Amino acid sequence: MKENARCGPNERFTYCGTACPTTCDDVRNPNYNKQCTMECVIGCQCEPGYVRNEQNNCVMKSHCPIIPGPTVEEILERLKLSAV
Repeated sequence: MKENARCGPNERFTYCGTACPTTCDDVRNPNYNKQCTMECVIGCQCEPGYVRNEQNNCVMKSHCPIIPGPTVEEILERLKLSAV
């Protein structure tokens, strides 16, 4: 298929992919409830078992870097406290 040639490693072309692809951030913060619209997106999506990293490449979930630091919830709580 011609469209596949435009996709990168570990990607596949789809006519109805997700608007919110899974990322390494999602892997690191599995309890974060990401809001996403229900719509079809035409283009390259990661193959099953792969997620987008910070460089927008599709990598295996196990290859997502573990970044020490606060969780998303902790950061949001700190922002609320500093705004008071």
